[in-house]
Amino acid sequence: MTWLERLREGSFRGVPVHTARRAGSGGKRLQVDSIPGEDAPVVEEFGLAPRRFTYECYVLGADYDQLRDRLLEAIEEKG
Repeated sequence: MTWLERLREGSFRGVPVHTARRAGSGGKRLQVDSIPGEDAPVVEEFGLAPRRFTYECYVLGADYDQLRDRLLEAIEEKG
């Protein structure tokens, strides 16, 4: 199977894209402190960390340049 065949079709705000990779992160915000005279560190929890998502997408086709411009507009749109 070629890399082109492994792409997953989707869209972002109505603009068709082909996704190659995706990743996400998040979790809890933690602070680890060492206390003099103690063998074990102290871990403090500060709530949830921001969630971050990364996508590697392609716009394909004869009109790729127009799709690219539409995708950039969609990404920069508020909301």
